[in-house]
Amino acid sequence: MGDLSGAVEDFTKSIVLDPKFTDTYVNKANALLRLEQNQPALQVLARALEIDPKNRRVLRLRMHIFARMSECDRSLADSARVLELYPEDADTRLERASLLAEVNRVEEAKQELDRVRPLVSNDNDRSRYQMTLGFIAEAEKDYPKAIEYLSSALKIAQDGEFESKKTQESAILVSLEKRSRLYLNTLDFGKGLADAEAMVAIRPSAFNWSVVAQFACFLGKNDRAIEAYTEALRIKPDNALSHTGLALVYKERGEYEKAIESAKHALRLKSSDGASAWLVIIDCYGRLGRSDEILKSWERAVEEFPDSILLIQGYLRQLSLRKLHAKLGQELKYYRKHFAEREVPNEFQSLLEMYQAELHEQRGETDQAAKCYEKALEINPNNYPAAVGYGSMKTNYGDPAGGLAILDKVVKALEGLESYDADQRHAFGNALLNRGSSFSALGRVEEALADFARAEALEGFELFAAEQRATLLLGRGRIDEAMAETRQVLKTNPSSAVASNILGICHYQRQEYADALKCFEQYIKVQPWDANGYMNKGNALRGLDRIDEALVAYYQTININFRVQGAHTYIGHIYLQRQEYEKAKEKYEDAIKARPDLAEPYFGLALYYIRTGKVEEAIKTLEVASKKTVAPFLARTMQQQWNIMQLALRVRPMLDKTPSDFMEHYKKGMALLFWFEVNDLTRFAKAENELNACIKLMEGKEPSEQEVRVIGTLADHLRSGLTEFKLYERLLRVSLKVLEFKIHEKRRAALA
Repeated sequence: MGDLSGAVEDFTKSIVLDPKFTDTYVNKANALLRLEQNQPALQVLARALEIDPKNRRVLRLRMHIFARMSECDRSLADSARVLELYPEDADTRLERASLLAEVNRVEEAKQELDRVRPLVSNDNDRSRYQMTLGFIAEAEKDYPKAIEYLSSALKIAQDGEFESKKTQESAILVSLEKRSRLYLNTLDFGKGLADAEAMVAIRPSAFNWSVVAQFACFLGKNDRAIEAYTEALRIKPDNALSHTGLALVYKERGEYEKAIESAKHALRLKSSDGASAWLVIIDCYGRLGRSDEILKSWERAVEEFPDSILLIQGYLRQLSLRKLHAKLGQELKYYRKHFAEREVPNEFQSLLEMYQAELHEQRGETDQAAKCYEKALEINPNNYPAAVGYGSMKTNYGDPAGGLAILDKVVKALEGLESYDADQRHAFGNALLNRGSSFSALGRVEEALADFARAEALEGFELFAAEQRATLLLGRGRIDEAMAETRQVLKTNPSSAVASNILGICHYQRQEYADALKCFEQYIKVQPWDANGYMNKGNALRGLDRIDEALVAYYQTININFRVQGAHTYIGHIYLQRQEYEKAKEKYEDAIKARPDLAEPYFGLALYYIRTGKVEEAIKTLEVASKKTVAPFLARTMQQQWNIMQLALRVRPMLDKTPSDFMEHYKKGMALLFWFEVNDLTRFAKAENELNACIKLMEGKEPSEQEVRVIGTLADHLRSGLTEFKLYERLLRVSLKVLEFKIHEKRRAALA
């Protein structure tokens, strides 16, 4: 590098001494090219063309630089200019034909070959002619024919007569390099490696060593790949691509820290291909379990490469996986604006719609979500993740049959492919898992288990399938089997957040709250960004009667994701139990904002109205709740509360009346318990008086079964209120009084 820099300085001095001699400009541009300084080289050539606009050597070198920079149109323009000036230039016409083939302008390439055929006069031209035929065959996807032509070009280069050994070596190297590229398409990695090794034997350049390394990687020969990349970097230490390639090899060997170090070295070189280095770093952080570094790395990656669609897609996927919906919404808005005036691939537009659908789904806006999913699939019918998300949403929101229909189409479409790429295989696995969930929701357990088994057979889905199977078993009440399944998963992968969560739920359902808490804390350790972990932790703490800690966990839940209505509802329940009624009401209303489609938060608000004596509001709220999505565990409780509130309406007229018989004393007592101002504790003494009046009216009489039941009902409601307000002395007196009455009645019944 030092010699080249010195050469550039020498050529610069020569230009000062003789500014009209264009060969010096060409020599300086070549030296700059070897230093990978394309733009400065182009500037030097531009000055040379000002001196001699028709200089063939200058125009051809600029043509090569533009081709090297993938500015094909400008390269073709220069080649056209050369041929306009020098129509018999076989070299330029062959190079132009090759470039036309590479940009898929096949017919034009063939026309150029027809024109150049009469001009082919030596082995160098014959070799390049065969090579160009190979490029045309490659453009037409006829790889065997392309390899045949390139092999012919190579043989001519090896056996023919050339002006110099250097020219012959160049012809051989170009043929080998182009043929090795074709072997990538035909997956003949062994033949590709042989060509690459031959290239190194002729010219051990950094580029040729990197080609050896790439084929060695494909063949799993990681030691040889490391040797080759190391040699490439010895020759050219500032080659970012070689550092990235070396990072990939270290990653494959499981040497993740070395991989990260090499990828970071690549990034420090400020290469335009730094996106690949970021992907290596992020993948290694994932394999090392350093989840805190992953999101930071995605954020830095898209900041450094704001136009890299590959990185943007990965970043959005990460936000989605972590359920960071507020951030996801902000980024979607930004990228829609960022790419508004630019043409982007349909696949990317479809992904933006898919993530927008996810945001609507997360807010419970299922109609808007459905429209976005449908738009995503209209833009790109092969957006299988969008189809899986749409089917999953239908299943999760009460339409498992509709979800099954969508997921079934995805599974069948992917089954029909002869082979999968990584994204298609991932989509197929997810489609099977979600179709299994739809089968499970429809009670078709065997079909669900069959889908989970098929997913389990796919590489990378073994644990996901086991987790889904455990979820199914848990949902079916087969807790022992679910626990066995999750323990097996955790044995294989101790950091499985899903398995820790399911095992925790199993313990929770067994009322083993301490064990459940340990599982949920492990879940949080693995996925600290997931609100569900904190939610379940709060439930376990509540089961252990550690209420203040439970409140902290619930608030952590809604700080991560406001939409977890259960956290708002349970906070409301805690405040209700503590008689902090306005705080309770506020949290129930927050729960309704979070999930207006669910019955549970409305039921919580109804409880608030019940506890504060607002029976009519309670009934209205229960009516609303009954029209929402009601969880099975809640339906019966809601019906019971509905019946009690109807009873409250019936007894209300007795509030302002003086009782005259047994039933009126009962109704007056019940009315006092239902209709009151908040914290009006005198109502309990008044209700107790009505209970005593009922019992007294039974003295000396044989009460009917209904009268005994009525006294029991009034006593139970009274005791419930006394317990809530911790009026334990009065509670004991009421309990003893009722017990004495019941014993007295049993004794009298026995005597009878």
